[in-house]
Amino acid sequence: MHPELISWGYLAISKLVQGAPAIDIGKSIPKIPGSQIVHDMQTEDVGQSGETMMIANKHSLASNTTYYKAYYGKRGWRSDIDQAIPTAKMHVLAYTKGQQKINIVITGSTKGSRVVVNKVTHDIL
Repeated sequence: MHPELISWGYLAISKLVQGAPAIDIGKSIPKIPGSQIVHDMQTEDVGQSGETMMIANKHSLASNTTYYKAYYGKRGWRSDIDQAIPTAKMHVLAYTKGQQKINIVITGSTKGSRVVVNKVTHDIL
């Protein structure tokens, strides 16, 4: 047996809550005008809830970075990370406000940008 040829994974199955209210996809995370939601996943765990969203748009890496820095800066979020990664055409931002944390990774290309936003709200402590 060759260990390098073995793969494994984790499969989780959840029962959907009957009568759960409809969720307005993409409403809780800001997007630069003209953006499209590629993926949106919301989670509820013990002690925290989260949302991960992938956004695509035709704006530049710099425009997206400026938009998110201004958006969170004007709303009193503390900047934890503001790191450009020029060799990867990427910018990483992280913010905290109270029990909420936002991590944003923006990747630019000649066709526009992809933005991945991870938002976590800690419900305890």
